Amino acid sequence: MQQCREGGDHEVWRRGGSITEKFSQGSYRNKWYQTGNSHGAFCAIGIHSQWIYIDPLAEVVIVKLSSQGDPLNAELAAANLRAFEAICAAI
Repeated sequence: MQQCREGGDHEVWRRGGSITEKFSQGSYRNKWYQTGNSHGAFCAIGIHSQWIYIDPLAEVVIVKLSSQGDPLNAELAAANLRAFEAICAAI
């Protein structure tokens, strides 16, 4: 789990595709995305908008199960991420 929290090479990540825009300060390793935010949050993202979001600083785990029509929807993913961060900030 420590490797998942630490993530991969940030420089390699920055050269990646569109997902890197969501986590510009983040990285990826072992199917987990590191958000690069101030809470050190990391998450797993499945197709059709399924998420596991972990915020170690807030001590919060959010699991979102869903079956959206589109396998990948960048606008919805960004909205989910904003919602998770807002929930954790409010706690």
